[in-house]
Amino acid sequence: PLVQEIETYIQQYFRACYLPGLAVGLVKNNTILLTASLGVVDVRSQKKVTAHSIFHTASISKLFVATAVMQLVEKGKIALEDPPHRFLPYFKLADERYQQITIQQMLSHVSGIPDLTDYELGKGEDDDGALERFVKSLHHLKLLFTPGQQFAYSNIAYDILGDLIAKVSGMPFEDYLQQNVLLPMGLENSTFLSHAIPDKLATTPHFHTYTNIPSNIYPYNRAHALSSTLQSRIQDMCNF
Repeated sequence: PLVQEIETYIQQYFRACYLPGLAVGLVKNNTILLTASLGVVDVRSQKKVTAHSIFHTASISKLFVATAVMQLVEKGKIALEDPPHRFLPYFKLADERYQQITIQQMLSHVSGIPDLTDYELGKGEDDDGALERFVKSLHHLKLLFTPGQQFAYSNIAYDILGDLIAKVSGMPFEDYLQQNVLLPMGLENSTFLSHAIPDKLATTPHFHTYTNIPSNIYPYNRAHALSSTLQSRIQDMCNF
């Protein structure tokens, strides 16, 4: 009865929110009780969403970055109290207090590092050096407050953590996440690289009003992949 009630609610939610497409999973006691796929991947093609459809997961990405960071802590590669500039000597801000920032503060959004205002999604950066270039470009920023004193959500902090993962592990952060986090957890159809998504499984982003208008730009920039661009399907999210 509970599963049936939830299925009914999902249908009602889908209609009430004017969504183009939706995938939902329900997990209880490590058992997948329900997966549901509704709507279309693109309002132009009317191709149906399936259990295999791959979505842009936005800030859910941060859960996997934090997992990777904590793996490196467990391995003794880094400590939560370490400053990021110990591993990224080119990470500098126009504020001497940046030297007080710790990895733990970045994970917890209390570092004082400001948030992004422009993801530059139309630039299409997809090369191996995109993330390091972004971290080097932050030298003009000032902190919002002394590290540890307040809470302020920061996508930039998680992008920096991605570069830290890469430098400490000695491999591109996407490779580290794939080999050490995604695959061991059973996320076999998930990736931080947008070009790795098969066209037949990709979903299209839409601008949402009371109608849905497909976006001409896919929300991806490799410089900001860690904070927001994990691509995944509902089965993988349930496994997680």
